[in-house]
Amino acid sequence: MKEMDHLSIYISENYVEVVQKIVEDDELPKNYEHGFLMPYSIPIGKENQRFSIVTKNGNFQSFGYPVSLKKIQKEFKAGIYEELYDFTSESNMRFIPPHEDYWGIDNTINMISCVRRIYDRSEKEALGFVLVEQPSSHFNSILNTTHMEKLLIVDSSGKSIPMFRGEKSIQYEQAKIDSNYSITQDVFIWNDLNEQDKECLYIAKNLGYENWSLLLEIEKAHLLQSTYSSLSSMLIILFSLYIGLIPLVFVAMRYISKPFSDLRQQLDQVNLDQFEIEPVTPFAKDEIQLLNDALGRMIDRLNKSASEKATMHSRELHASFVALQAQINPHFLFNILQVIMILAQENRNQELIRALRALSEMLRYVTTSSPKVVNLHEEIDHIKNYLTLMKFSKGDQLAYDIIFDEEADFAHLKIPRMSLQPLVENAFTHGFSKVLPPWKLSIEIIENNNTLQICISNNGMGMTKDNILKLMQKIDHFLERPMEFVEKMEIGGMGLISSLSRFKNLYGDAFSYGFLVPEEKVGFSITIKIRKDFDIENINS
Repeated sequence: MKEMDHLSIYISENYVEVVQKIVEDDELPKNYEHGFLMPYSIPIGKENQRFSIVTKNGNFQSFGYPVSLKKIQKEFKAGIYEELYDFTSESNMRFIPPHEDYWGIDNTINMISCVRRIYDRSEKEALGFVLVEQPSSHFNSILNTTHMEKLLIVDSSGKSIPMFRGEKSIQYEQAKIDSNYSITQDVFIWNDLNEQDKECLYIAKNLGYENWSLLLEIEKAHLLQSTYSSLSSMLIILFSLYIGLIPLVFVAMRYISKPFSDLRQQLDQVNLDQFEIEPVTPFAKDEIQLLNDALGRMIDRLNKSASEKATMHSRELHASFVALQAQINPHFLFNILQVIMILAQENRNQELIRALRALSEMLRYVTTSSPKVVNLHEEIDHIKNYLTLMKFSKGDQLAYDIIFDEEADFAHLKIPRMSLQPLVENAFTHGFSKVLPPWKLSIEIIENNNTLQICISNNGMGMTKDNILKLMQKIDHFLERPMEFVEKMEIGGMGLISSLSRFKNLYGDAFSYGFLVPEEKVGFSITIKIRKDFDIENINS
C-alpha cells in the first residue's frame, strides 16, 4: 500500500505540465501518441501493477495491467469519473477496498485502488486524478497463515476487508486500545473483545491508510504451548551442561593452568623489539606442547611479515603519491575550461551540458575520498569522461573507441583506482606530441583463457626495442627499490611506471604486462593481463 501511495505521489508531482496540456488542448500531445508517461521513467514496483491518469475532460491514459477500451467508455458514461474523484481527504488521496476491475479485461479479478488528485502548480485547480491499482490476490500470500493463526485487514469499525470474491467479511466488536498495551507507536494489543474471542490474542498494526489495521489473531493455547515447550527444552539443556561440565572444567583447569600461565608471561614480553620467547615445558607432550611450538613459528612469521609489511607500506605510499600527481593536469584543466567557455559563447547548449557533466564526474572521481581499489567499470567510466573532454578539445583530430567483450563477466573485478588514466594520458603526452593528426586511440577489454586483458593502443610515436627494454628495467627497479625514485622523480614522468607497479603490488604473480611496437615504429600498444582466479577477498578496499 505504501508503494502504491508513493507511485501516485510521484506521478502527480512529476507530470503536472503534461496533464495540464492535455486538459487545455483536449487531446494527447503529438509526441505521446502511444503513452505520454514514457513508462521506463515510472518506478513501478510490481509487475502486475497498473497506473492510469484521468483528466477532468475525459482523457484517459493507462500503463501496466491490460485494460478494455469498451469498458472504459462504458464506465465513463456511467459517471465513474465523478465517483472516483468525489471524496474528502486532507491528503487528496484515498484507498478503495477490493472491487471489480473498473476497466480491466478479466471481470473475475478484484482490484485495490489508490486514487490521488492531480493539481496544477498553483495547487488551486484540479486537473484530474491518478489511479494506481493492483489485484487484491497479491495480498493473499501475505495474509496466508495456519489454522491456529489468522491475519487479516480490518477497517475502523472492526469489520474485515475481503481480499477476493466469495470471501465473507468478519465483524469484530470495536476494539478498545489501551495505552498500557502499546507495543510500539503504531502496534497495539486489542482487548475487551466479545466473549467468543477470549481464547485468542489480537495484535493490531495501524497501516496508516483509511484507518485500516492489520489484525493478527493467535490462539493463546498455541502461543503458550510453544513458549512453555521452548523454555522447558532450554532449561533441561542448561541443567545438563551445568552438571556435566563442572567436574571436567575442574580437572582441566588444574592440568593446564600452569603451562598456560607460563606461556602467558612469555607472550606479555613480546613486542616489536623482542620477538623471542622461552620454551614452556608442559606436563605432557599434548596440545599445550603443540600450541607452544605453533606460537614459536607464529613469532617467526610475524617477524618476517613485519619487515615485508614495512616494505610494502613504503611502496604503497610512493605509488599513492605518484598516482596523486597524475590525477589531474593543470594544463588539461585550463584547455577544457577554454573549450567550455567557447561552447557557452556559441550557445551550443547540449554540447556544453555534456562537457560540464563529464568534467564534474571526472573531478568528483579524482577528488572524492574513495577506496584504493575500484570496480573495473568505475575506472572505465572515468576514462570515458576524460576522453570525452579530450574529444571536445581536439575535435575531429582525435578518434577513439572503447571495446568491451559483451560475453565476459567483469562485474566483480577490481583494479587500482586511477591506474588506467596515466596509460591513456601517455598517448597524448608522448605518443601524439610529435605526430601529426589524425590521432587514433583504442581501448579493448576482453577475456581470454580465464584472463582479463586490457589493451591500450595508439597511432602516435612508437618506441624502439631498446627503449622498451630500458622501461621494463625501470619498472623492475621501482618494484625492488621504490624509495630511490623519490628524489629523482619528475612531475608527470612516472605515470606509466607507477600504474604498472600498482597493478604488480596488488595482484602479484596474477598480473603481467607487455608492449607491442609495429615494425614501422609508428604506434604503441600496452597490454595488461590479470588472472580472474585471483582471490579478490584478499584485496583491502
